[in-house]
Amino acid sequence: MNAAVAAIEYAIDMNTNDGLYFLMAWHQGDFDVCRRDWPDAPDDCYIGADPLHPGTKL
Repeated sequence: MNAAVAAIEYAIDMNTNDGLYFLMAWHQGDFDVCRRDWPDAPDDCYIGADPLHPGTKL
């Protein structure tokens, strides 16, 4: 799955303003913030987008 699509789907599923904040942090590449503030976000949100994610290096 595309990381951007996964991030958007996750944000929409939140159905709160937090989804917008998650997407803003994700878009800016603040993946540490995303993981800290939204620990339930699936790995699909990061694989291919976060250059330090182990799945990206495959």
